[in-house]
Amino acid sequence: MSRGHEDFGPYAPKEVGASVVDMAELAARLGSIVTFDRRGDVARLDDFEGPLLKAEVPVVGTNSYARLDSTTARSGVQCVKLYTDEDINDSAEVALYSAPVALNKWGIAISGMVGNSNLAFYIVSQAYDGVDLRIGGIKIDNAAETISYLDSAGNYQSFDTVASLSAQLHCFDNFKLVIDHANDKYARFMLNSLEWDLSAYSIRKFASATYPHHLARFYVINLASGARYGFVDDFIFTINEP
Repeated sequence: MSRGHEDFGPYAPKEVGASVVDMAELAARLGSIVTFDRRGDVARLDDFEGPLLKAEVPVVGTNSYARLDSTTARSGVQCVKLYTDEDINDSAEVALYSAPVALNKWGIAISGMVGNSNLAFYIVSQAYDGVDLRIGGIKIDNAAETISYLDSAGNYQSFDTVASLSAQLHCFDNFKLVIDHANDKYARFMLNSLEWDLSAYSIRKFASATYPHHLARFYVINLASGARYGFVDDFIFTINEP
């Protein structure tokens, strides 16, 4: 702790401790949600604290829903609860739109507690440029304990095994998917301290005249009979990723 000076900057004398020069440390001290992976320039973020959920919430199932909830949260006092009805393939989704930016390496990050063993969790990035639609996605299957990417034909291909996600109510896993939209390739995927190089894989691309924008989709699908739920919090959209 600084003695005789404000607690900022690397040059104030201290009795103990090292200088605060790392941006992650500063971000955490200032209450930023951008603490998991700081690569890329932040274009949009949402901590889901406002009274309005600024997203679409497609669902499958009569009683399925996606809505703001205060049962738990990674930061602040609320997050988004994704609740599926009792049938297999019932689903709940939160979909966040962003204004178009130049196609380069984009990242979407989210934190989630989706640890039920009979859920699959999807992280999907869709880029529309007015001519084509580019889609990249990750599927984490908690039942099979596999992690897969969406290939150029629209099928999910397993590239590794991974332990089931955390089922602890207040323990949020961190996810980040980076896609090289300019070259129609994946870049990398991160799950907590794990990182996979996906640059050898192509994303899906096909013609679409839909107005230019970016869409980040996070959803769960029920894999067995019985209602399921998960929580997501702290969405971050980045551009200019390395």
